[in-house]
Amino acid sequence: MNNEDFEKHVTEHSLFDLDLNYAIIGICGEAGECAEWHKKYNLRQNRTGLHSPEDLKKELGDVLFYLTRAAMLSGWSLSDVMEHNKQKLDDRVSKKMRQIV
Repeated sequence: MNNEDFEKHVTEHSLFDLDLNYAIIGICGEAGECAEWHKKYNLRQNRTGLHSPEDLKKELGDVLFYLTRAAMLSGWSLSDVMEHNKQKLDDRVSKKMRQIV
């Protein structure tokens, strides 16, 4: 699946007209569920199958859903957000490299 296909999927599966507030709170909630998975699966070493790596994949997918929706509601594509993040990180590395030299 590519970015555009996923954006279409998000649009088709936004059963309610999710506003930006709802999408951002959704990101936070789902990211919290990723942290909860990490706590239970890795920190407690409670690998009973109730908190499998597949559960983390599901939660990351939920984060991606809300992140994509927030981007779209802000007028950006997922590709726009990815490119902006890449540029930000490239600039950060470049700045650190200049400080070293």
